[in-house]
Amino acid sequence: PEKIGTMQSLCSRCYKLHCNPRSGTHTHVPILFDYFHLSAITTTIHASLLCLIPPYVFDRPNVRRTSLFSFLFGQDLSQITTDQINPSLLERAYHLHNNICEILLSVYESLQDFYEKMIQHLPANEQKPIHHHQNCRQRLKELLQKLKAVDDIHSIDNLAHAHIAQCSAENIMLWCQFIETFGLHEITATVLAKDYHF
Repeated sequence: PEKIGTMQSLCSRCYKLHCNPRSGTHTHVPILFDYFHLSAITTTIHASLLCLIPPYVFDRPNVRRTSLFSFLFGQDLSQITTDQINPSLLERAYHLHNNICEILLSVYESLQDFYEKMIQHLPANEQKPIHHHQNCRQRLKELLQKLKAVDDIHSIDNLAHAHIAQCSAENIMLWCQFIETFGLHEITATVLAKDYHF
């Protein structure tokens, strides 16, 4: 054990993953290190987009940071008054709010589907976690209806912040439940190995 720091690396592998932001990735694969001695490990990897945090959504390099307000309306708060709000600006805000919430709810739906699938594979003698299924498509419609019921730009900005933060928080909570239950559970590797045919 004292010599671990001086051990020479004999072989390494680079494993490339594709993670779809809407569906995440859940995989269990063998990684072969040495074909002659058949050195290998199996690895389980879970990844998921969890949140988009206001006010700096879709920040790009070399572009000054913009608030969620200026992202939604295309202008800074100081450049706009309630009198200047026209239907096209409102539609832009509704559309962008809908896109962000749709991404976050798609993530939730995908993780929820996988979580529920894994719960079904738990042994009968093991206590199953309580999970209340959420209809994400219906939830998206409700969020957009709530936003469209507001016509004040400050209220739209505040409500959009609240919706994005709430969807992000729910994703984090579901992720924590999933990892706590299945992060190190042997059934996960068994189910994923069948999916990947080994």
